[in-house]
Amino acid sequence: MGQILDEILAEIKSKPFDQQVIELCEMIMNQEKEEITEEVLKMAPDGPNIMLALPCPGMLKNDVAFLTLEREMSESYIVGHWLIKERPVRAKVWEVKEVNSKRVLRRYASILKYLKGE
Repeated sequence: MGQILDEILAEIKSKPFDQQVIELCEMIMNQEKEEITEEVLKMAPDGPNIMLALPCPGMLKNDVAFLTLEREMSESYIVGHWLIKERPVRAKVWEVKEVNSKRVLRRYASILKYLKGE
């Protein structure tokens, strides 16, 4: 994954930081959509500042949950763990204190691996 990410970053590094994150998230989401059912995608939290939302393990075995990458303000991001009940509820938040798009996405990936128990 690191090599592919480096190649993509080389193509978009001249763009503003937020635009780099948006484009990387779109590429990741397009690739991941192939493995996620349409039914699950419809349950994902949605909003103008949610850049990426991928399914992940919840608190309990049968929970439907998503891990999101969200923009708080320009060049400031958080990772949110959302549980889907009657409506999406953000259960946990991690602040992302990184200054480049590659590190932001690596932080997201490390949290996703943690939640999956890897």
